Amino acid sequence: MKKIFVFAAVLLACCSCSKEILKDADASQFDAQPLQPLTLPASKASCKSALASLSDGLVHWTVGDALSVFDLSGECSGHRFDGTLADDPSLACFEGEVHLCARQIYALYPYDAAASLAENTLTTTLPVSQDATSASFAEGAALALASGTVANHTVEGGLVFSHLCAMVSFRMPSYVDGAQSVEISAVNGAPIAGTVTVDIESAAISSVCGSSSVILSVNPLDAGQTYIAAIAPGSYPGGFTFRVTTAAGNVYTACNPKDMLLEAGGIYALGTPGLVLDNNVFVPEVTIAHTYANGELCGSQAVLSPISIPEEWTPMIQTWSVELRKDGQTVRRLSASSGTMAVAGGWTYLPKGEYDVVASYTSASGAVKQLTAKASSPAPSVSVTLGGYTSYDCYAGTNGQSKNVSTANSKDGSTIYAPSVKVGIATALLEDSKYGSSSWSYSYDGGAATGFDGNYLSYDTLPGQSWGAHTLTGTCTFDGVTANASRTFHVTGLPFRDSAPGTSGKWSWGSSCSRDGNSIKMGNAAAGNLTATLSTLYIPANIAVSLTTSIRIRTASLLNRNSCTVKIGGTTVIDQTGPKGTAVTQTYTNLAANGTLSASASTVQYEAGHWGANSFVWLDNATLLYR
Repeated sequence: MKKIFVFAAVLLACCSCSKEILKDADASQFDAQPLQPLTLPASKASCKSALASLSDGLVHWTVGDALSVFDLSGECSGHRFDGTLADDPSLACFEGEVHLCARQIYALYPYDAAASLAENTLTTTLPVSQDATSASFAEGAALALASGTVANHTVEGGLVFSHLCAMVSFRMPSYVDGAQSVEISAVNGAPIAGTVTVDIESAAISSVCGSSSVILSVNPLDAGQTYIAAIAPGSYPGGFTFRVTTAAGNVYTACNPKDMLLEAGGIYALGTPGLVLDNNVFVPEVTIAHTYANGELCGSQAVLSPISIPEEWTPMIQTWSVELRKDGQTVRRLSASSGTMAVAGGWTYLPKGEYDVVASYTSASGAVKQLTAKASSPAPSVSVTLGGYTSYDCYAGTNGQSKNVSTANSKDGSTIYAPSVKVGIATALLEDSKYGSSSWSYSYDGGAATGFDGNYLSYDTLPGQSWGAHTLTGTCTFDGVTANASRTFHVTGLPFRDSAPGTSGKWSWGSSCSRDGNSIKMGNAAAGNLTATLSTLYIPANIAVSLTTSIRIRTASLLNRNSCTVKIGGTTVIDQTGPKGTAVTQTYTNLAANGTLSASASTVQYEAGHWGANSFVWLDNATLLYR
């Protein structure tokens, strides 16, 4: 960007009478004042109509120039003042009518019948379409504002015009033949022409509403010539783009990717852009895929497919730059025409949705060409994995355990081993807010959802679980995708080992039974229920079991021998008769039997039989294992 020069102009004026402005007067009183003629002679180095020479920056008035003159401090329209050229084109005289009771007047170049003044704000138009003029700007395109005080039939100190526009110059390349128009656009999309409001105190444009482009057109624009466009001053990050259309229908484009700060009254050279044909020869294609490590979502990869460049174009291209953007933010970059794009802005993961592919190449002439396309990121694969097992899982070969009866019998029958929740997403992604709202939690036996830090939660054991089915659930929502998992743990109560059944709380017994130390004593002089039952186990399927137990039997007389019957799942597996003799007690250790437990018949029951006074059976211990 090169600022060639800044030019200013002074318009001297005189008038024939003077009256004070009626600032606070009734509007009807002001309107009642007659319009009276006023002549405004212009001096050399006056204002803005046409540029005589780029080299010396002189400006000339041209035939047909006119001003809008405002004579009311309140809301009003301008009066037309038409200009007459002198022999010297830098001189002109403008004539019109105003209310000479006004003390302050404002003059706007060029005349705009639709322009209006309200309080301190003047509204007018900076044209979007401007006639292309070789080595100059279009007549009437460059806005200017002057103010003056009317006193003693003149404008004291003359009218000093302030430039409201900035100018950008553009040199049509010699190889573009028959251009009909050139469109100059702000890269950042800011409006540069259209309806403008001007603060009359600061004599500066305060707002622009309209187009981010101006169009210079004529038939034709000559190759090698310089043209100038009037635009709104301001900051333009990224500079400007060019779009040239020829009579043959060819379209050339280029970009001047420089941050620019344009001030009113300055002419800024955009240079000779190396235009290239606007075509679809190069189509940037980016494929987005998510990456996983050991089943865990850990990021995304964006790969730019090799761009097929016709052989005749190869010598013209020097460098490539490709960006993948989401909502205007760059998330991947690549300084080549193909390959894996590098992470930008910390976006290791690319959320699902559509992305902009913006590819730029620099030609040998220095032209920068920008190509755009779209790419889509798919929805991620989200998973929740639950771990853990019980003795039953080792017996049945479920929940990831190998089927092994010995292993099953080595486990505690009321413990859940190694329960865990694993979310298949890297913790860094889960906890990064730029990937959206994520949530992950677990629940046990239908309880409230419980969150946890990181993506993995585990316990060594959950002991003391009641006999029955227990459920662990996990859930995770990430990038709008939800995964759920559930695992059931069967706590059967097996293996069961009880060396003190009288105190363990796992047994129930009949009315003619009682606790005797660590044992259960069955028998009494009176009739009653002589059964001791192991509390109902939880059996999810038919389970083959083996029982080892120790009992004592006391017989009261030779004629009345006592006995003990043991049933597994309702089927008798042990029927032990007691000793002969009077008041004789015998211990039977390691009585063994096999049986099957089912969901409908899952008890182990001891029953004393043929009893009488002083006749008893003691249950001393029992071990029930998988078989």
